[in-house]
Amino acid sequence: MIKVEAEDGAMVYAVRHNPMDYKTGRSYGQRPLLPLTASFTAEVDEFINKWRPALKPKSAFLFCKRSGEPLTQASVYWMCIRTAWRLTGKRTNPHLLRVRVCARVRVRACVRGAGLWRKLEEEARGGGLGMRLEQKV
Repeated sequence: MIKVEAEDGAMVYAVRHNPMDYKTGRSYGQRPLLPLTASFTAEVDEFINKWRPALKPKSAFLFCKRSGEPLTQASVYWMCIRTAWRLTGKRTNPHLLRVRVCARVRVRACVRGAGLWRKLEEEARGGGLGMRLEQKV
């Protein structure tokens, strides 16, 4: 994650995915920067400066376990399952959450107009999301 200047001049965090971010470890070409919102950037800054030091992280990764060790794919998977169960009483997983979020975004985009849907589709393709799966939902 790096800080970049947004269109409105504000400094925001942006993410660029690389092969290590994908389960397959494959490269999908140069990925565009995905800027985060200014409000989310402020929340991340607060976490980094105020809350993260209390976890006594043992790595440079942004998020870590209570033990200070970096989060793993398995730990994120189980956090999603436990949190969904606690909040909804339903079992889910990160992939299903992603599918549901994409479906909800698509519905909202369709309500607002096809132009927005095309823009979201382009952004999703740039981010490496599988649009065929979301279109089936």
